[in-house]
Amino acid sequence: LDDMLFVQETLRVVHEGRELLFKELVAMGCEVQSSQANFLMFRPPVDANLFFEGLLQRGVIIRPLKSYKMPDRLRVSIGNPEENQEFLEKTREVLRECNDSHS
Repeated sequence: LDDMLFVQETLRVVHEGRELLFKELVAMGCEVQSSQANFLMFRPPVDANLFFEGLLQRGVIIRPLKSYKMPDRLRVSIGNPEENQEFLEKTREVLRECNDSHS
């Protein structure tokens, strides 16, 4: 915490990443909770467990909130710009796959 440049840069990256993920998840039909933290809680427009498993199969690990009595919610940590883009790309793939299987 003594390295103020590092702290400021970390805060900037988290703030920008949180805004990007919030906006993109909403655009994909997710219900996203407002946050001031380094993560977002959201409800995907498909079954949360299927969504979680689809991301996991693609190497993306997020946190299901079933153990917190919120089985339809998930939590994603804000990453660096590359990690955030990978999460968004894989999220689009999973949503497309889920929607195709229900068409």
